[in-house]
Amino acid sequence: MVLDTESKNREKLKKFRYESTRSSDFGDISAVSGSKMLNPLENLLKQANPGLSDLTEAIIYWSQEQFGVDEFIQARQEFFTLTGRIFPDDYFYHQRIAYFLDFFTFQRPVQGKFRENDQASTPFKKFVCSPFFNAKNLTEVQQKKFYDLANFRHSLFKIIKVKKSKLGLKDLFAEDKFEVSDPLNKILFQGLPPNSVYQGFIFNINEKIYLSQGLLLHPASASRIIVRSVNKLKKDPPFNQMKYLAKLAKQNLNYIRHKKAEAKTIYSQEPA
Repeated sequence: MVLDTESKNREKLKKFRYESTRSSDFGDISAVSGSKMLNPLENLLKQANPGLSDLTEAIIYWSQEQFGVDEFIQARQEFFTLTGRIFPDDYFYHQRIAYFLDFFTFQRPVQGKFRENDQASTPFKKFVCSPFFNAKNLTEVQQKKFYDLANFRHSLFKIIKVKKSKLGLKDLFAEDKFEVSDPLNKILFQGLPPNSVYQGFIFNINEKIYLSQGLLLHPASASRIIVRSVNKLKKDPPFNQMKYLAKLAKQNLNYIRHKKAEAKTIYSQEPA
């Protein structure tokens, strides 16, 4: 009976995925061939009202132009060390690459000679201080959307309501609740089991919440374990939120890879 339940949970995880995007494809090819994706900076200038993917693709492309492919390769290796190694034939590959690109863009400080005197400067922060951003290339609407990206959250979210094209979430770290309304992801939303937990980035642009494509959905059978673990950690602050999210990402990967293991066993152990 338990194995049947776990099999169903794994099938739900397979259904919860986006198709690959230009950004996630770039996260793949940058470490393999050094190829470049089509110029999203030029595309951005043509968009009067750019969407989240237009904004993030522009930053990623600009970063590759400024810092080179080696910076991506190093960052990706660091991310694999933190969260577990994945391979191109994994069904969740593009989703995890998208997760890596969010981490690279918004949380990981630029390394090496590009670090300069600002040890906390991420590619996003460098982009909004760049000549491209400040040379009147962008409209006020476009710039405002980029500035809104600074309001990102990288957290752990519990799904408290699934309703047509709306998704009710609770941030397990901040403990606030909010709603995501996205007609484009209506089918994806309906496939999400209530009370499940996922981790990843969300963005507040023009007072509207957007989900990143790099979302890691944890099995429903692990939700109680995760919630209890978070509550315990919050009683003894401060704790390293990124370190904890990396641990969960590894446990999630171990659960997917070990098809006969129970979520309770995987999520109760420290990942290798």
